[in-house]
Amino acid sequence: MKKTQSLTRGSIYTAIGVVLIYLSSIIPAGKISFLVAASLVIPLSILTIGIRNSIMVYITTSILSLVLLGFRQNIIIYIILFGNFGFIKLYIEKLRKLPLEFLLKLIYFNAAIFIIYALYKTLFLSIPYKNLPIYAIIVVLELVFLLYDYIISLFVFYINRHLTKFLR
Repeated sequence: MKKTQSLTRGSIYTAIGVVLIYLSSIIPAGKISFLVAASLVIPLSILTIGIRNSIMVYITTSILSLVLLGFRQNIIIYIILFGNFGFIKLYIEKLRKLPLEFLLKLIYFNAAIFIIYALYKTLFLSIPYKNLPIYAIIVVLELVFLLYDYIISLFVFYINRHLTKFLR
């Protein structure tokens, strides 16, 4: 792929990511949905312009979101959890050992959630759902995360099967 074409696509992916993150900040009911949609940009980018350029898409999307929208919770969640998961997923799934893959993904998720929780507690003061048992919250979040991982797998499968030949 030519450098110009790769740069153009990377710029488009970055713009889409920033718009989706922006929408997650102005439409409170769809915050997580828009962050999930923004995270799908990275696997699409990896499939069409390569890992190296996709890292630039992730970094640029993160920095532009911070600069344009300010230091917000949804941007921090994107940077720590959603934005880089496409890369994490790619490298973990290269192991081709399903139980180990699940374990490593859950370790990544729990570490990301711990960091987000610590930042949230430090910077944003009020903690939602603090009256619920922490173990119940963690189990539910892990199940939702595994569903999210499955959705990304379906998305990647669809892109590989139907769209990659048009996007390369």
